[in-house]
Amino acid sequence: MEKKKTNNKKSINNNKLDKKKTTNKTSIKSSTKVDQKKKTTKKTSSNNKVDQNKKITKKKLTKNSNINTKKKNNNKTKSSRKKIKQKNINLKPIHISINIIVLIIIVILSVLLIFKSINSNKKVDCPKESIEVTDKIEVTKDVLELEDISNFKNKYHNNNIKGLLYIPDTNIKEVVTQGSDNDYYLHHDLYNNYDIRGTVFLDYRVNIKTDRKALIYSHNSENIEVPFRELEGYYDESYYHNHKYIYYKTLDGISKYEVFSVYVETSDWDYMNTDFNDDTEWFNHIKKLKNKSWYDTNIEINKNDKILILQTCSELKKYKKYNQKYLLIISKKIV
Repeated sequence: MEKKKTNNKKSINNNKLDKKKTTNKTSIKSSTKVDQKKKTTKKTSSNNKVDQNKKITKKKLTKNSNINTKKKNNNKTKSSRKKIKQKNINLKPIHISINIIVLIIIVILSVLLIFKSINSNKKVDCPKESIEVTDKIEVTKDVLELEDISNFKNKYHNNNIKGLLYIPDTNIKEVVTQGSDNDYYLHHDLYNNYDIRGTVFLDYRVNIKTDRKALIYSHNSENIEVPFRELEGYYDESYYHNHKYIYYKTLDGISKYEVFSVYVETSDWDYMNTDFNDDTEWFNHIKKLKNKSWYDTNIEINKNDKILILQTCSELKKYKKYNQKYLLIISKKIV
């Protein structure tokens, strides 16, 4: 019996032990599970925290980047504004200088206009042997604007060019040469090239500045266009009244002549004479030229007059039988 009791006790104890073990095991298991749970929760929480931190940092970064971009933009706008301001500052003096220049130009133009209006009421002062504007003599703009003789010399490379002959309201505006004889320029042009039409030329014996008489020659033709063809208009008295004045320009200025005699010469070559012993001989000579005129021009002459004769061949039918027939347009210097 005692043995049984002891065995029972042992068995009870063993059971207790087993129970304890199982409980311990379960507890250990549960504890491990709890630990695992804790660990997982910890992990998740830590992960969440990390994520949150990441999000926060991202937000911060985006905020910072936005702030930086805003700052950059602000800086850019500020710099651009500064540049614009600087440009405006730089442009200001340019605008001011342009305005000043415009004002100066306006002032100069107004001053010039005032001077013009004052000078238009004054007489024009010209050099010797040139035209002065008076109440009796009218000088047109086209005469005053005749080209300088030096320009023609340079243009044609010809130092034999002496002047320019001009008759208003005609096509006669001709450069005048002067050779060493009266033959060369009958068949040479202004470039000194051979040309059957020749040029308008001054008698080689004449010094137009000092002599009492000047003779200018050129061709006339029905078939060829030549400079003095138009002089045949003077056969008509009405043409004469509309073309009374002849202008001759030299390096010294412009001279004005008034036509007082027109006729055709066939035999008396006295009009070509350039040497006179005294004033009486000279005056008789020009009286003779005046008396030969086809019509009365009512122009008075005197011993102090200087004259200009334009000579060309006459193509008038009634003179065809003559070998030599020359139309003479004779004028006296009035200025």
